[in-house]
Amino acid sequence: MEVDDFSALYPIGVVKNLTGLSERRLRYYEEQGLVHPQRTPGGQRLYAPADVDRLKWIKDLRDRGLSLSAVREVLARQQSGLSAQEAVLAVAAWAADFEARDDDVKARFRPPAQTPPLYAQPRAEPEGWRGRERHRQGGERK
Repeated sequence: MEVDDFSALYPIGVVKNLTGLSERRLRYYEEQGLVHPQRTPGGQRLYAPADVDRLKWIKDLRDRGLSLSAVREVLARQQSGLSAQEAVLAVAAWAADFEARDDDVKARFRPPAQTPPLYAQPRAEPEGWRGRERHRQGGERK
């Protein structure tokens, strides 16, 4: 999308100050497809006010402990018409269901509570074997 009027758009340094996100984090969110800033002919990123609001929302969700995949899910549900609150509640239910299934899988494949160490007992040497002792004493092996 080419824009002739860049007056209502913010460069990355201003967006960094407005959102509290680092420039690297802003670029990362763009790489991940969470925001789509416009570009000048010289390649400079320019963020619309809606992009800034979206970044603030993403930061708020991340600060509340949501993973990036959960944030993507919230944004996708909002795009499909749910309100912000409905989207967060839907994703919370989705995450709880996922965790319950994950706990069930972990419970089925959990190792025994007390796993014996690999070499709990000293290994027995074969009958008549005294190679180590003889070697330590300077003797020869037979």
